[in-house]
Amino acid sequence: MRNRDQYLRIILFIRPSRKELEKKPFIEYFIFGQRQLPFDIHIADNSRVICLSDWIGNYTYGVFDGKEFQLKKFLPDQGKIIRQ
Repeated sequence: MRNRDQYLRIILFIRPSRKELEKKPFIEYFIFGQRQLPFDIHIADNSRVICLSDWIGNYTYGVFDGKEFQLKKFLPDQGKIIRQ
């Protein structure tokens, strides 16, 4: 059941993104946040749907270098963050 729920959550982002991509095929990234599940899914050759999830529970964040967007995960045990 959990996998099904996760799949349905992802579909909630993909369907409207694909619709918008039909109108604006130049869009490369659809970026969302504040969901339980981080994901990065290609919906076309040049377009991706990315969910950052949340920093508090998953330690995920995005990095854009001017050319490419990456979904990354911070590893708190590296001593770079103190969590109370």
